[in-house]
Amino acid sequence: MTQAAARIIPSIDAWKSPRLVRILEDHKGTVESLSFSPDGQILASGGGSLDPRIRIWDLQKGEKIRTLKGHKTRVLALAIASDGETLASGSDDSLLNIWNFKTGKLNHTFSEPASNILSLAISPNGQTLVSGGLDGIKLWDLTKQRPVQNWVRYEIFYSVAISPDGRLLVSGSKDATVKVWDLSTGNFIGTLKGHTQPVSALVFTPDSQTLITGSYDTAIKAWNIQTGELIHTLFDHTNQIDSLAMNPDGQTLASAGHDGIRIWDLNTQQLIVKFPAHSDWVQSLAFSPDGQTLATGGFDSLIKIWQANPLPQEVLTDNGI
Repeated sequence: MTQAAARIIPSIDAWKSPRLVRILEDHKGTVESLSFSPDGQILASGGGSLDPRIRIWDLQKGEKIRTLKGHKTRVLALAIASDGETLASGSDDSLLNIWNFKTGKLNHTFSEPASNILSLAISPNGQTLVSGGLDGIKLWDLTKQRPVQNWVRYEIFYSVAISPDGRLLVSGSKDATVKVWDLSTGNFIGTLKGHTQPVSALVFTPDSQTLITGSYDTAIKAWNIQTGELIHTLFDHTNQIDSLAMNPDGQTLASAGHDGIRIWDLNTQQLIVKFPAHSDWVQSLAFSPDGQTLATGGFDSLIKIWQANPLPQEVLTDNGI
């Protein structure tokens, strides 16, 4: 059993007072995207238009391992395969880059997308990559490093996600709907309607039973993905939601946007804590695989690393530290 797997996932109460444990500084502009390695020891971060490079960080040492140069403008999406060998990055420059995550070598560049890539997802078996953007949804074979098919053309998709069991593909659209497909067959299953503005973020609970959606309309919605039923809606954000992260406990949800970070208890549908976290709006966030750590990236060029269950004197202040 790995060190990450041996750890106990903290309870929901432990996230009532997150503790800032580290600040990572090297980006020269917005931190647009974040992704943890499967063992939780390494973090990848994608830069904005002023500095469109990818940084790879050693979280134990708090040091940058390397910088990856391969995009011309914002790195809006990052995804790491489950074996920890492959990193995919997507950008406003329409390039989809495939990297050796351990060495930083650029293995392949796909230039087939006709427009901006806004979101990426890799299947649990590490074989299929899905990209969503201004020109639709596309599927890619990572083992053979080739495009498989154009899933949907000429529609704008802000977000894509694959269920943890690898069965479903979901997409968040500019038209405020969520579309659901069977990933293995390509069959369209249905459309979830309830948001009133573009659906910007999607995450599944670990059991693949519930889909959480965030939107520019400021609402967070939980859906029974088997029936398509809307379970509940969470309201507290006052501006658009840019990112969602699901803790491995299946109960703790983090959301980020122009008005900071919220942490929610999905079981009780209660807001646990909210805090600004950054001096400017928060663009990206991700939970570590062991559920112990939350990484956040903002327009202030900083990556902040938070942990659950701090000592009493280390709880959040109004300044988020």
